[in-house]
Amino acid sequence: MKKVLQDCLTNYMKTSDADKSALVFDANQSIKSKTITDVPLKGIYLTYMDVLNGKPIDDTNFEITNKKEKFYLLNKATNSEELNYYGFSDGENFYINVSKYASSKHYAKTEIINGKYYIENVIYNSNNAIAMGAMFGLIGVAIASAASDSSTPMLIDCYTGQPSFLSNSEMKVMLSPYPELLKEFKDGNKSSLERKEILKKYYQTTLGQ
Repeated sequence: MKKVLQDCLTNYMKTSDADKSALVFDANQSIKSKTITDVPLKGIYLTYMDVLNGKPIDDTNFEITNKKEKFYLLNKATNSEELNYYGFSDGENFYINVSKYASSKHYAKTEIINGKYYIENVIYNSNNAIAMGAMFGLIGVAIASAASDSSTPMLIDCYTGQPSFLSNSEMKVMLSPYPELLKEFKDGNKSSLERKEILKKYYQTTLGQ
């Protein structure tokens, strides 16, 4: 069954964008967990539903390569890079395929922050961002698509898979109800590290309410 799903996913990735159909997340699907608080089990995941259900496929025949913090999954049997999976875990970190959002095809290392996968930098593709906006109806994606291709932190909801780019505009909108955090962001250097720290403070504040 996994082999069939893998072949289907591979064929899907080869299909032109014009012929692809967006799949809507179904909250009624049977899943093992609705919350992700730790790095998923070691292995390769075809979809984010496999992550939620803790069902990776074996990664024995694969090797992780790192090229300037862009990660790739090398199939040792074929000596080729596999770019059609949702993500993979080495047991210590989880890596997500950002090809649907970025201007290059690779996997990015994530950090879990308040039920979301945080990716420090994604050089997002504005055309792909527009497509994600159409699929999910997200403000963050819409804001990102309005700008030229550039690097920005990104969040992906661990449960629904919904993406959101932490652009300057999105950060200001998110922090607008919290003047102190908004001021800290406006007065800061707006680096990825600073955005992450402010993001953590934001979630600490909202969870405490």
